[in-house]
Formats: sequence, C-alpha cells, structure tokens
Amino acid sequence: MTYEEGLAMDVERYCTYLSKILSDQYDVQKVQKAFKMLTDIVLSKLPKRNKKRKSNLSKTKHSIMSNSSIKSTRSTRSKRI
Repeated sequence: MTYEEGLAMDVERYCTYLSKILSDQYDVQKVQKAFKMLTDIVLSKLPKRNKKRKSNLSKTKHSIMSNSSIKSTRSTRSKRI
C-alpha cells in the first residue's frame, strides 16, 4: 500500500466519522477534535522534504538582496552559459 492509498483511506474514515458526529448531535468540540486529528494524519503522511522546502522558501523570502548583488549574479550566470 502506498502512502497515497493510506491517506485516502484515512481521509475517508474520518469523513465518515465527522458525518456520524454531525448526524447524531451537533457538538462543535467533537468536530474540531476530529478535524484536528484528520489534519495531523494528513500532515504526517506528506513527504518531509516539502516541510523543509516551505521553511527554506520563507527564509529566502525574508532575506533582502540589493539590486547590485542581483545584477552581479545575473552577469555571472550569463557568462557561464
């Protein structure tokens, strides 16, 4: 079984659980707990490199490069080709 199949089974199981809770009685806390469990499972099944990738993107987003450094990197790239 691949992780996609396992994830699909978990999502289906928890959607059934959520619909059962909603049909029995509308309890916001139970629905929130079940939804949190579902999101935790989904996040645990995702490849770990995506999590690192997001953190690296946020770090580069916050870093500031001056125009001169951008121009210098562009000029060196064009010389390499």
